[in-house]
Amino acid sequence: MTLKALLLVFLCAFGSVFSSKAYSGINDTWCEMAQQHLEQVPGSKFELTTWFYESASGFIARNPWMNGNSVNLVAWVAAPVQQLPERIWCKMKSARGLGLSTDSRPCRDMNKRALDIALDLNPSVAMLFERQGGNFTFLDDDSIYRGDAWLDTPMLIKESSPKLWEIQSIAMTTPAYWPAIGGMKFCKFITPTGVLSLMRSSTAR
Repeated sequence: MTLKALLLVFLCAFGSVFSSKAYSGINDTWCEMAQQHLEQVPGSKFELTTWFYESASGFIARNPWMNGNSVNLVAWVAAPVQQLPERIWCKMKSARGLGLSTDSRPCRDMNKRALDIALDLNPSVAMLFERQGGNFTFLDDDSIYRGDAWLDTPMLIKESSPKLWEIQSIAMTTPAYWPAIGGMKFCKFITPTGVLSLMRSSTAR
């Protein structure tokens, strides 16, 4: 059995999993984009792969890992539920965890990027939303310092007044010197699809 096959057997023990290479849609490389942008990772320095879990329990059980210059990220796409739009949870490595001295950027930056992509994905919905006075405010990250609290704390996605949305990521970064779980950066993001759904729901009223 090949090393990759052994790895997949090990991963599948924690829940259904598939890599970004087999995933289709706007989310397929979102965590990789976040890893590169937020931790200012040189594109040629590491090979990034995202492993998507189909269940939250599988996602919870795994942390990102490295094998040489290969960085394996862990992701779960949180489907729309009740008043919450689509979101994506990413478990990444911090700059220090990658042995870099670059500064870390907030998770909030990727929520802003989700808005930019949403504007390009559906300009007509975006223009209608803006004409009706719609707007997004991206708040500073809510920084959490325990993994269980990070998992349990929902993102803030709130319509503070008609067509005015507040978005806040839940973030956690662990010091590189912590044993086993050091050098991690966890973020909860809204996706471009999630941003579009908020625009559509606002303009439909």
